[in-house]
Amino acid sequence: MSRHNRAATFAGLALAAVLALSGCDGQSTGTPGGSTDGTTTSNPPASTPQTTGDSTAPDVTTPTTSTPTSSSPTTHDDSSTVRARQSKVPMRRLPGFNEQWTWDRTSSGSGQPTGTQGSSRCQRASMTAIGGVVEYTTTYTRSDAPDDAAAVTTAVFPDEQTATMAASVLAKWLTTCRSQLGQQPGVDRVYVGADSTVETVVGPGHQRLISYGPVEGDPDAAYFNGEGYVRDGDVISYVVFHSVGQDYDYPVGQEPADLALRVAATYLKRSR
Repeated sequence: MSRHNRAATFAGLALAAVLALSGCDGQSTGTPGGSTDGTTTSNPPASTPQTTGDSTAPDVTTPTTSTPTSSSPTTHDDSSTVRARQSKVPMRRLPGFNEQWTWDRTSSGSGQPTGTQGSSRCQRASMTAIGGVVEYTTTYTRSDAPDDAAAVTTAVFPDEQTATMAASVLAKWLTTCRSQLGQQPGVDRVYVGADSTVETVVGPGHQRLISYGPVEGDPDAAYFNGEGYVRDGDVISYVVFHSVGQDYDYPVGQEPADLALRVAATYLKRSR
């Protein structure tokens, strides 16, 4: 079988996986709108204004990576892995939960985030399960705030069409997050906010705020997850911001996940 035919066959199989896991009938769900799917089962916790993360333009210096020589041909998988790693957001450039917040520890590797704090509450499978070739994740933590964390996962797909379909699946999972999360043991209240469209250097990103409880030992607190994604051609970065508290109040477009998507998009563009 020719290289062209192998690539076409792989892309076809990847698209089939995307459609099967999304529950779609072959039509893209499109970009999510500005309303929820009837997801509010309780009002969000009372809010107290907070300051936001650093929204200044990030350092867009291209991360240094090794380049294969002409005597060592690069396979598709090798180049995909390099691009996924090049899209990593440096620890000092990822926004925090306020202007004074700094991350002081990171952990990077292939696959999805490990540990409760950096994990998505809305995804029902990995991005490689919906057509991605590789995934690369960096988890960000702070030593004096063990309950708070962030994660950025970048997945490279075989082509732009497959990545577009995968983005539709991610959008559907976010809109149906209430039913997904509400089925988990110990969760008796879930709030899913409206879609927040984030303008980035590679096009619109999308994120939603998910809060749920109860928090053991603190009935007035809730778990908060800001989750969203941004696509650049055949590559998608998915961000998660996880915290525990009594409020999560930011100006429109200035939530930590909003700011992080803009930074992640910059590194996607630089990794082309």
